[in-house]
Amino acid sequence: MMFEVHTTIRSALRAELRELHEETLPADYVPSFRRESAAVKREDGQIVAYVTWRALRTYAWLDRIGVSKEWRGEGLAGQLLDFALGRARGKEWRTYIAAHNIPSQRLFISRGFVPFAHFMDHDNAFIRFKRGLPK
Repeated sequence: MMFEVHTTIRSALRAELRELHEETLPADYVPSFRRESAAVKREDGQIVAYVTWRALRTYAWLDRIGVSKEWRGEGLAGQLLDFALGRARGKEWRTYIAAHNIPSQRLFISRGFVPFAHFMDHDNAFIRFKRGLPK
């Protein structure tokens, strides 16, 4: 599957990603989309799925994966996650997932991520995950 790749997220793409987030996240959540790289899947000119990440000096941070409701169950989240993991090889990966989001936790665990910490942000519980260097 082909994805549109962005090494920086410009304002037009940022607006499109926020629009998709309005569908998939609580109203009080404001994603930043600042210094991330992104891969997006478009259908009829509209973004239907995306992943954003940052390759830092010592590790890579997976910021978010979003799939529109109409496209869930098609395997896009897994394809996008695999794509991002391939873009920053040789680095440990880290992310966090809402504690109630069991499907996302299963996806990340299936890709070698392990939970290593829990934390609360306001009234929301999260689990930190990491994936070590490939052996």
